[in-house]
Amino acid sequence: MKRKAGLVALCSALMGLASCGGGIQSPDFSPVLNGVVIEETSPLTVDVGKTLQLKAIGLYTLPPGTSLTAGEPCGKNSKIRCTRGDIKGTVVWTLPVADSFYATVDAAGLVKGVRRTFDPARNQPVTVTATLDGFTDMAPVIVDGEILSRLEFTPSSLKDSKLVPVPVGLRQPVAVQGYYTVRGSTAVSTTPRNVVETVNWAINDKTFADVESPTGGSNRLIGIKETGTPKPTLSVNAVNAEGMTITTNPVLNDVTVVAAVLTGLSSVRSDKDSIEIGEKLPLIAVGRFSDGMNRDLTRVVTGMTVSDDRLVTFAAAGTADSGGPVLSIDANSGIATGVAVGSSTVTATLKPNVVQDGLAFSRDPATASKVVMVKDRVCLVPFTNTTDAMTTPPSTTGTSTATASAPAASCAVANSCRVDSPESAITPVSVSATDAAVFKYGDTTTGYSLDLTASSTVTTVATATAPKRVGIIMGISDNSTDNAAGNNFQLRLVSPTGTVSANLAGKSVVDLGTSVGGKRLKLITANATSDFTGLRVFVQVQGNPFAALPPLPVPINGLPPLAALEFPVFQMCSVAQIPTTP
Repeated sequence: MKRKAGLVALCSALMGLASCGGGIQSPDFSPVLNGVVIEETSPLTVDVGKTLQLKAIGLYTLPPGTSLTAGEPCGKNSKIRCTRGDIKGTVVWTLPVADSFYATVDAAGLVKGVRRTFDPARNQPVTVTATLDGFTDMAPVIVDGEILSRLEFTPSSLKDSKLVPVPVGLRQPVAVQGYYTVRGSTAVSTTPRNVVETVNWAINDKTFADVESPTGGSNRLIGIKETGTPKPTLSVNAVNAEGMTITTNPVLNDVTVVAAVLTGLSSVRSDKDSIEIGEKLPLIAVGRFSDGMNRDLTRVVTGMTVSDDRLVTFAAAGTADSGGPVLSIDANSGIATGVAVGSSTVTATLKPNVVQDGLAFSRDPATASKVVMVKDRVCLVPFTNTTDAMTTPPSTTGTSTATASAPAASCAVANSCRVDSPESAITPVSVSATDAAVFKYGDTTTGYSLDLTASSTVTTVATATAPKRVGIIMGISDNSTDNAAGNNFQLRLVSPTGTVSANLAGKSVVDLGTSVGGKRLKLITANATSDFTGLRVFVQVQGNPFAALPPLPVPINGLPPLAALEFPVFQMCSVAQIPTTP
């Protein structure tokens, strides 16, 4: 053992404690630190904002006699062999000053990425140095990552290279997208993607517009008031991982607020809720706008205000008892025409893809409706003459037997008896001897009479279970005897074959509470219970009350003759269903 020891000592002295060919080792050998190495994983890369933990390993000499292939060189070109082991001292970690712009390293060797080393001005890694007892090692570290480089509005947020206009009262969606750097390159991706950083939104003048939220990748602009010049400015930015503030193109940041736009239908309106057969009624679609107001959607066509066919279309639903439609409607103008008795629902529908201020806004609700009633046709036949309507009395003999009268002179004159429709006509008819006997002059139930027929080309259907109300509005002279509800006033129907019915029973007289030309207007009606095309009216006409007349030379049955006749002013509802009360 000593020899070995002496030999070991000799070998150590001669070879600098390397190894002796016999493999004999010194029993009192202590490893000595002979270098530092940074333990690597290839490649050393850290993302911006992330960290990478580095570790320094000590290189310790191997005992004498160790195989020349054992361990690793203690340094470059070193013939001394070392082995790796934990460092017992304190390693100092450093970065060059220029590299600290891109990364940091702390006392424990924790590297944090600050900026990408793929900056075109650099494009090389940072160098981290570990130092212990005069020994050093350096490791290149790449700082990388996908970093927000550009912030742009999405295509849907722009129109004609400007922010999409926002109407008053509307919330207009806007959004931004980001362009990020490509890993391992100085290039920026040409493919946009959602922004992961916090996006900040602000507007400099909230008199005209505002943003719905102060942050977020997407937002909505709120239109408050129409803008002029200058326009309010929208500020949109995000701070990327490198601490740089990225903004949208300032040229695109002007906000335009335009007038309120149509957002739906509110209702359908008309001047009245019911029309007669053949009558026309314009229906107007009423739109709901983004500012909360309702406005008529109309345009003027050939001097008439109708619904705007650029915005809405119309349709009518409803079936008459006959199986046909209740009314027809022009799909474009909204003008309805009564066809048959019944009710019809008219629906206005907004046209799709209506462009307003160059944009198509969604609209809800897209429809609105109104119920329109269709009633029987009302044909009013006005009579204009008030005095001397008949020049020939039915009887001048003083007897109780009356003779037939001639037609009313005023109705024999052209246009003196008018109608409001080419479908109606009025014909004066001579009073027959039979009827004249009923209306003989001489007491309170007799007098001069007029026989008129108002006719139509339309047959009105009436039954006992579904009667039609017919009659006239008659002006009664204030000084005339009024027995209109009695036999001295008769309503008769003219059937489709021309047959004249008996006097209708159950007549109703309603004073309308007004006078025209000194005559009280009264509504006189009765129920028609069979089909008819016309109405025949017998009217007794009397002069002043007999007792009020002075004695005249030629008395009739002891009473003075009439000096003049007063013909009642009235309107005849020939084929109409009219109310029993005004």
